[in-house]
Amino acid sequence: MRCDVMQVHAILQLEICDLQADPFLSSRSKTGVDFWKVVHQERFPNLCSLALRLTSMFGSAYICERAFSTMKIVKSTFRSRITDKLLVELMRSATTTLEINFNELVQQYARPQSFH
Repeated sequence: MRCDVMQVHAILQLEICDLQADPFLSSRSKTGVDFWKVVHQERFPNLCSLALRLTSMFGSAYICERAFSTMKIVKSTFRSRITDKLLVELMRSATTTLEINFNELVQQYARPQSFH
């Protein structure tokens, strides 16, 4: 994909010219994040930095939106009975990517501890 070099910020113009003229990169059929994985960061530092900021923006926005949706559900379910501490714990368990086995945790807590 080509872009008009005169339409971008002056800091990026030279790197874009070099990027578009690079035969190795122009022969790649990769797009998006996969394309930026093969671009040399030392040769295109400003473009790589910009690409990293743009791609990370969407992931963090998704996480933020998911957290607010979760908080809305939790707060509407418990209404005024929820404490700040409980809200923090519910948000942590709802937004984590870790798999939590609650049944196993409850069973471990219910078993008497024996020390030998």
